[in-house]
Amino acid sequence: MIAVVYHKVKKYDRNFKFDKFLHINNFKKQINFFQNNYNFIDCVDLFDKTNKFKKNDIFLTFDDGLKIHFKYVYPFLKEKKINGIFYIPTLPFVKKKILKVHKIHLILGKVKNHLILKYIKRNISKNLIDENQMKKFDTHVYKKQRNIDENVKIKKFLNYTLKKEFQKDFVNKMFKFFFPTVIEERFVNNYYMNEQELKILEKNNMILGSHTVNHELLSSIPLKLAKKEINLGVNYLSQFTDLKTFCYPYGSKISYNNKIKNYLKTKVSFSVTVTNKIISNKDFQKNRQELSRLDCNNFKYGKI
Repeated sequence: MIAVVYHKVKKYDRNFKFDKFLHINNFKKQINFFQNNYNFIDCVDLFDKTNKFKKNDIFLTFDDGLKIHFKYVYPFLKEKKINGIFYIPTLPFVKKKILKVHKIHLILGKVKNHLILKYIKRNISKNLIDENQMKKFDTHVYKKQRNIDENVKIKKFLNYTLKKEFQKDFVNKMFKFFFPTVIEERFVNNYYMNEQELKILEKNNMILGSHTVNHELLSSIPLKLAKKEINLGVNYLSQFTDLKTFCYPYGSKISYNNKIKNYLKTKVSFSVTVTNKIISNKDFQKNRQELSRLDCNNFKYGKI
């Protein structure tokens, strides 16, 4: 069985001309391609571990609770009678705050890379850098990437190289520098879905899953705090659905560990990551807290 992950699916926005996304037209072409070559399953069937699936069975997942998913993705899925899983981080819904990961994306989408690097160089000091994390993620996260461009270097620095305790403040200050007039609560209302839209998704056979509260890299924080991120995210979504599924922020095996996987067994039916392989029936039944997804750009029409 194949699981596909999507992030930004939208139209071109001249205010964010450097943004990386899958155009809605190509998304529609890809869904049509999937319908002609694969078999879409009902995602509800994933919650019964006794089910068995074929190699050409497929389902779709959408991370981060973005407004563009409700505006562009949901209407087309409804038209096609396909359901998908929408993984929701709850900070924007509960606190009306923009996630750190999205502040980084917004800066990258609006500002030329060399200006961002110039800002970082001007404001960084050696005591802010975590040498161990830098080496660790060079090995595990970026080992398959060659000729890493400036965009990736910036994300790597802000997400991994900066010491954890300084990341939030550093990104907040940088966001304020490049977006000096943005009122965060107002921006959240336009960038993320709202509770009414979550209810509409659920009512129309879409699945809502947890993506933590703050989109934290769970393996880099204390287990007690990781459990809190999981609990609060799952509990918030229980007002919309009884089905429980989870998505690891950032994906890849380096973003979680066995203690986190074992804890999730007590909280959700299954969890998804991104390790770019198909899901075997053995994994579906025995390794349900580590179901792999493939990025949409691995398939025809999926180029970002």
